[in-house]
Amino acid sequence: MKKKAGNVQRSVELLDHLVTLEPSNSDAQLLIGRNLVILGNMEEAIHHMQIAVGVSPDNEDALYSLAQALGRVGRPEAKVFLERFQNLKQQREVNDRIQKLGSYGLEAANTRDWPQAVADFKEAIELCAQCTSIVDLHLNLGLIYILKGDLEEGKRELENSAEDQTERCRCAQSLQSLSNKETTPD
Repeated sequence: MKKKAGNVQRSVELLDHLVTLEPSNSDAQLLIGRNLVILGNMEEAIHHMQIAVGVSPDNEDALYSLAQALGRVGRPEAKVFLERFQNLKQQREVNDRIQKLGSYGLEAANTRDWPQAVADFKEAIELCAQCTSIVDLHLNLGLIYILKGDLEEGKRELENSAEDQTERCRCAQSLQSLSNKETTPD
């Protein structure tokens, strides 16, 4: 046990040098904080974990560790950091689900299973709301509608994918040229 404590102490010393040189190294700040918890130096541990969270506010490990350390010393702000951790974790899970649905939708489209492809992308869009993937989801759904022959729905989704007026105009022009090709006899 004494050897382990010595190793942890040595690790703290090395990490202290690192965070002195690189104070914005979130991983090093978190690691030194965790090691200080092992050594029982809670206030200094909390200080380093707060720096880690400040540098990287979306670092789930840092948020959770900070919440746990604050809770151990009975500080009420532990709840705030635990809630932030839980919200980030939940959002990551939703983003993972959106990514999977997009992949499933593309796989279904590749096999021309249009109903499944549409269903997967619609569910992903519903989960996404205004996430960073919303434009791509609408674009892919629009293309799937067009490939399945539903030009009106495809047009609507492509227009939803356009982020600004210039892109909307380009989408409208592309759709018009597609519509002209569809109605032109061979």
